[in-house]
Amino acid sequence: MPRRIGSLLFAVTSALFTLLVLLSFARPSQAADYTVAGTCGDTIQECIDFATAGDTIIIPNGLYKENIVLDRAVSLRGESITGTMLNVGGEGRVLLITGTAVLSDTVIENLSILNGDVSDANVCSDQFDVSNCGGGVLIAGEASPTLRRVTIQANRAYYGGGIYVTRSAGVTLENVTLLDNEATLAGGGGVFYGATTILSSRFESNESGSSGGGASFSATFPNYPKFPVLISDTVFVDNTAVCTSAFCFLNGGGANIFELDATIINSRFENNVCSSGTGGCTGGGLA
Repeated sequence: MPRRIGSLLFAVTSALFTLLVLLSFARPSQAADYTVAGTCGDTIQECIDFATAGDTIIIPNGLYKENIVLDRAVSLRGESITGTMLNVGGEGRVLLITGTAVLSDTVIENLSILNGDVSDANVCSDQFDVSNCGGGVLIAGEASPTLRRVTIQANRAYYGGGIYVTRSAGVTLENVTLLDNEATLAGGGGVFYGATTILSSRFESNESGSSGGGASFSATFPNYPKFPVLISDTVFVDNTAVCTSAFCFLNGGGANIFELDATIINSRFENNVCSSGTGGCTGGGLA
């Protein structure tokens, strides 16, 4: 009898231990914050690769020269918008955000994105070949992040100097400044193909060689489902769409909205310019 009781106790103990091990693996991990140059790695990219969904990478003030790829639900939080500088010095794009795992709760905030340059490329001919669009930021692959308290400045590209968004499920810009960006063709400040919400933001002194000096918003194709665009409490000032060729047809020095039903609330368009050669030019502020 004692031997039978001992065997039973051993079996019960073993079963409980196995159950606890299984529960420990099944329990979801807690979201964590990791600081660059800490346990996650010495660079922003190393920390992104180290992190898992729901984590946040804290980026101390400083200059970071990295071409960053964010392909998972990991947020990036700078120490301050003026002190945390992602600056590649004209060597490629600063930040690529891609993938369906990146939803609106993936937040990029409190930092500056500076001096990206993909303007050498003559690719970016349509919304599917976008590897060389967006000098500062490219959002692709149905990613739908939130950018908050971010400055995107002095970036250059063939399309979408500051930012290029394609096929997004719903990108949000809140308190974002797009300043002094330049596009060879459309969207000096940015090009937006996809659902877009822009709140309390500023497009200033951006320039394009085609439509949308400040920004260009467009359906992917004329017969493609039209995405909603909301622009609220936002300023478009001193942007320029300019072309010196004899065959330019430009629209919207401040912003160009094509084949979309956009809602614009409490926003201002001031001192924007649409200027061409002998071709047509429509809408200095908005077209």
